[in-house]
Amino acid sequence: MRSLVSQRQKVWFCKYTERNSGLDVVREYTKPELHWFTVSPPGGNAAAGVYTAGEGFVLDYDRRITCFESGLSVEEGDQVFIDVVPQLDADGYLVLDENDEPVTMPDYIVNRVSTTGRGWVSQYSLTKL
Repeated sequence: MRSLVSQRQKVWFCKYTERNSGLDVVREYTKPELHWFTVSPPGGNAAAGVYTAGEGFVLDYDRRITCFESGLSVEEGDQVFIDVVPQLDADGYLVLDENDEPVTMPDYIVNRVSTTGRGWVSQYSLTKL
């Protein structure tokens, strides 16, 4: 039997927002939060049939994370670093280029958040950017 603890990897979550400042669009990124999760391999699996309309396996995500932590504030639209390590400054914020884009771009976005309604189990469906 394999240990799920040994299969965990680093995952950074970052919220991304855009706001208008006059004629300019200002992009804002929050400080990335580092967590350790077991992440599914790229592509879907047979368990994905639960999330389809019962008409075949239409997968609208690339990877899944199952989380057993309580109080994790991940929302749909959050950006995720899994296969790449974000470049951070001394304060822990993303290093941005002259266009206010991260030097290291996130590789996934949270597509769907599924919770049990009870307990602490959550699943996050991720789509490749």
